[in-house]
Amino acid sequence: MLMVAAMILLVCLYPLLLLFALIGFFAFAILWSVFVKLRTEYRVKHLSIEDYEITRETVSHVRQEQYTVQKSRHRSETVVNIIVHFENGKSWRVPLENYLWCEDRSVSDGGVKATTHRGDVMTVVTHKKSGKIITAYSHEFFEYQAEV
Repeated sequence: MLMVAAMILLVCLYPLLLLFALIGFFAFAILWSVFVKLRTEYRVKHLSIEDYEITRETVSHVRQEQYTVQKSRHRSETVVNIIVHFENGKSWRVPLENYLWCEDRSVSDGGVKATTHRGDVMTVVTHKKSGKIITAYSHEFFEYQAEV
């Protein structure tokens, strides 16, 4: 008798528990998206040109790095990285997509490799604290002018 009562209670409560779980999941998803949006807005508001150094650098050479990553026991993937080296010793791993702010001039990493040659002058944007190159672009396509 107790077993039957427990089964009836479980059958009646199961949809209710499922409903609460779904409500909880959607509430978490909404709160998470709000958190991400606020965090992004905070980062953009606190972004300052003083955090970056903008210099002109000369390209010493462009290198292509290729290696294989094992995805599973039977599947592997070849990864290709394009790296631009500058005469000052710094190097920049070219992202897959570049110059996204300019619709007619955005290019892939392969496009950057094809258009970048030894001796080219590039504007290099470096994060001051980390020393990491954020982006670089050729003077053939863009010219940086500091605001007065």
